[in-house]
Amino acid sequence: MRDIKTKYGLVRLNNWGKGNCYQITVDPLYDLPENKRRIRGNIPIHVETKKEKEWVLHSIETKMEQVIKKRPTAQYRPIPFIKNHYFDYMDTQALTGASLPTRSNWTEYKVYLDKLAINNHLIPFIREYGLDWDDFNMRNMSIFKDWLTAKGLSDRTIQVYKGSYNLLFREAIKHDLMDDLPKYPKLNDSPKKHGIRLTAYGRADDDMIRGLIEVCKERAEHTKRPTTEGIWSRQLCLQWLYILIDTGIRPFSKSPFTFNDLTEVDEGIVFWRKEKNNEYKAQGGDLTNQAILKLKTMYLRRGIQPNHILAKTDGTKAMNIDRILGEAVNIAWGNKTDIDGREYKAYSLRKWHINKCLNHGEPPHALAERVGHRLDTLLEYYLDPDNMKYSRPNLTEGILTKRAKVKSIA
Repeated sequence: MRDIKTKYGLVRLNNWGKGNCYQITVDPLYDLPENKRRIRGNIPIHVETKKEKEWVLHSIETKMEQVIKKRPTAQYRPIPFIKNHYFDYMDTQALTGASLPTRSNWTEYKVYLDKLAINNHLIPFIREYGLDWDDFNMRNMSIFKDWLTAKGLSDRTIQVYKGSYNLLFREAIKHDLMDDLPKYPKLNDSPKKHGIRLTAYGRADDDMIRGLIEVCKERAEHTKRPTTEGIWSRQLCLQWLYILIDTGIRPFSKSPFTFNDLTEVDEGIVFWRKEKNNEYKAQGGDLTNQAILKLKTMYLRRGIQPNHILAKTDGTKAMNIDRILGEAVNIAWGNKTDIDGREYKAYSLRKWHINKCLNHGEPPHALAERVGHRLDTLLEYYLDPDNMKYSRPNLTEGILTKRAKVKSIA
């Protein structure tokens, strides 16, 4: 046991078999309620012995401020604050579709992902190291980064989680629990191989596209459990596949997509598309027109006039098409990967479309705008190195055969 003198009284440091801790009974000159005069706290294991005094003094200052402001201390510690306030706050934000600092909006799915990141990683780390709000500094965030890496998380995943955690810290700042966002160690971008990010999906080739179409056709006509709804959903999926192949839009069938969105033009069809909170004007040609016509015919035969382009037999929005397409992709492509180990998913259709159009001469900037991407993202994640044309000019032609004139020096 050892003591530290402070302006609030004498602090006693102990180790009672559960790690270092401290306690202080605040001097009576500080007009505090009797039940608030004794302050205790655990000293995190990462605090070095030579820095214990500095940490304890800062911790007591913080707790005194909380008491003086009549703030219920336990409720505002990190884990109770997260569970009793922040999770409810996120749910409310999602219900109203509130905006985010990233120019996107809160959604139920984002709340689900953020809660996973917090419950699975941040809360266990806070509990293991006994952190309070003042402990979210550069040193501890570096430890946190190493802690996440040891659990197998890539820097790219940690970067995504960082955004989720910063939203929590922003809310803590609003409640005067923190002064500023914590600083993080440098996070490396996902590695590249052959010019493409390894985190990207593989690009499907023509034979893979044909094989997937055949699988979807067969599933639309035959099924082991021939229910009407099952066949109907597979027929919707086949037409959805044609639209994805022809337009290059992201394979998000749940994103709003209605007949009112479609505009016919001389060259084909255009429609406004909103994915990942980014709105852009997509374009389709003959294949999209044929798919839309097929869907209209299916609905007419059923005697329904749905608003949604992908609709169930009762006219309501179909919600299972992504799952059905994913099943078809697994059947057609299995666990196949490209030469660099990248998996093939439904997103590989979009990569195929983009590279196919680049091969046919569509200007990259126009293509990026048409599929709702920044040009740099398209080139970094979608452009296949095989599509990069040999562009080097022949500067050395004739250099070894043509004799240069030598000027004499007067």
